[in-house]
Amino acid sequence: MAWRAAIGLALLLASPLSLAEETLFQPDDGFARFYRDLSQAIEKQDRSAVMKLVADDFAYERDPDGIFNRKQSGKDNFSRVFLPAEIPEEFKKSIWANLQKTVDPHLLFKTSWGVCPAPLPSLEDISKNTSMHYLASIRDEKVRLRSAPSLNSSILHEVSNGDVMVIGSTRGSKIKMSPRANILTSAPDLWLKVVYKDFPEAYVHSSLVTFWEIPRFCFAKEGGEWRLASFVNGAKPKDK
Repeated sequence: MAWRAAIGLALLLASPLSLAEETLFQPDDGFARFYRDLSQAIEKQDRSAVMKLVADDFAYERDPDGIFNRKQSGKDNFSRVFLPAEIPEEFKKSIWANLQKTVDPHLLFKTSWGVCPAPLPSLEDISKNTSMHYLASIRDEKVRLRSAPSLNSSILHEVSNGDVMVIGSTRGSKIKMSPRANILTSAPDLWLKVVYKDFPEAYVHSSLVTFWEIPRFCFAKEGGEWRLASFVNGAKPKDK
């Protein structure tokens, strides 16, 4: 069902964001009004008000699972997938809460899809969050997953070119970071709590992990007015 797809997508959507290789967008008065109206509509859980702020030509970057119906308008597809009219009561809170997260970026950038949040979580957000859900990849050989955020802790497993789910972060032993480490998402004493296969909780240093791009909503003008205009899928890091 469409609402199940919406829940699955929402669990991976954006949170506070960081710098990206795009032009920083400075919101104008028109965008500020649009964002205020959208935020208020979501806060009030006013579905009708939200739908008025969705572009008629709402676009979807990739659709490998065939979620969008090509015979329907972009707005109708947004309604069906992201904000269905009928949602089981137990899922309503999470749908609205996750929708709020997707339209609450700290920084916005001009991209080919319009104005979008940055594609990676910020170091600040990673550092302060003890609970999160980000997809990431370990792209080196024999990277050690440990039982605690310390080089002196026991080794649970060695991973070579594998994918993990980042579920938290903590401060731990400092290590000398590789020149290839992404300084936007890693720090000498920052360790990540991850889930990997049969290991529900393990630790790996942040410099050894490459975050996937975050799925995110983007904004653009339609008929001269700002609208919620597209959904850009998250992407796995390209091979080295």
